[in-house]
Amino acid sequence: MRLITTVLIISLFSSCLAATGLCLAAESQPIKRHKLTIGKLRQEMKSQSIKIEQNEQKQSSLLNELNTIDDKIAEQQEKVLQIQDKIIEQKKIIASKTAEIEAINAEKMALQAHLEKRLHAYYLMGKNGILHIAFSRESIPELLIFNDSFKYLVTYDHAIFEAYRQRKESIIHAKKAHELEKSVQENFLQRAEEEKKTLLYISEQKNHLLKRAKTEKSLYELALKEMKLSETELTDQIASLKKKEEKKAKGFLLNKGKLTAPVDGTLLSTFGQSDKDVSQSKGITISIQDGAQVHAIFRGRVIFTGYMRGYGRTVIIDHGYNYFTVTSRLEQIIVEKGDKVEQDQIIATSGDIATLFGKGLYFEIRQGSVAQDPLEWLRPNAFSQEQDPGK
Repeated sequence: MRLITTVLIISLFSSCLAATGLCLAAESQPIKRHKLTIGKLRQEMKSQSIKIEQNEQKQSSLLNELNTIDDKIAEQQEKVLQIQDKIIEQKKIIASKTAEIEAINAEKMALQAHLEKRLHAYYLMGKNGILHIAFSRESIPELLIFNDSFKYLVTYDHAIFEAYRQRKESIIHAKKAHELEKSVQENFLQRAEEEKKTLLYISEQKNHLLKRAKTEKSLYELALKEMKLSETELTDQIASLKKKEEKKAKGFLLNKGKLTAPVDGTLLSTFGQSDKDVSQSKGITISIQDGAQVHAIFRGRVIFTGYMRGYGRTVIIDHGYNYFTVTSRLEQIIVEKGDKVEQDQIIATSGDIATLFGKGLYFEIRQGSVAQDPLEWLRPNAFSQEQDPGK
């Protein structure tokens, strides 16, 4: 009979645990919340890491663009310097040509004064030629020679003036050409300066973007650092909570040999003692008075209350870490399934009706489906013995 009821209890444990979802691996709500927060933090950290990587790529691209712009600015600056050198050279040439023109103009004045004298003399000779010949002391041949020489000198002077004119025109033309070249170079210089300003403006904007990108990266890195710290703190909290819960779960195990008896009374039968049915008891039997209060020997959660065949009215409590207590042959059950109970809390009372299922209160301790000797868990000398348990 007791073998059958033992099998029924094992099945009951399995069904109760499946129905309530209770198991050692179950986690508390704080741990679940912390893990959920850590999961969100890790997703956000991944997002921040991607942003940092994208930011680094952006900075690398900006740096490459800035290097290209700097090279162009350097080239433009070199071009500006070359154009400025050309303009200076053109200015020198123009100044030289201006000086030559001024020298020619001075030469022109001298030639002009000389020519005026020649023309004046020639004019006088031509106007008074007959009288001059008539009253001249020189002979006619001499006068003719003088007249021919004078005409030659006038022709020579004309050639000099013609050469002077061509030379001046050439210098003026060269000066205009250099002035035009200077104007072209100045136009080039203006365009080069404008291009340089444009490049400098672009460089300034790129540097601004680079600075902002570095700031953004610093913010992303700071956020990532804070998230990692938060993750570490939450991980530490989870570890601490797990230790507390593990310690709490192991509380039953750690109190082995220190637990109070479920009820005051006399020990009638011990663990493993044979009865009339030649089966070995999985628990102990305690002789108690009617109406005695029955207590929980340790904190836990009630997973079953009600009638159990062969046991009568029964309360099963889960004490964590896969340890359970079974208290049977009860008169009135005070707790309900799902209730949390504390150590020494009243869970039921005994009475006459309980004796229908056997003499005394029946009590078991199990680890899973394996029965444990309750006397090893309770305080020493918790009961007085009515008879020798070995008989």
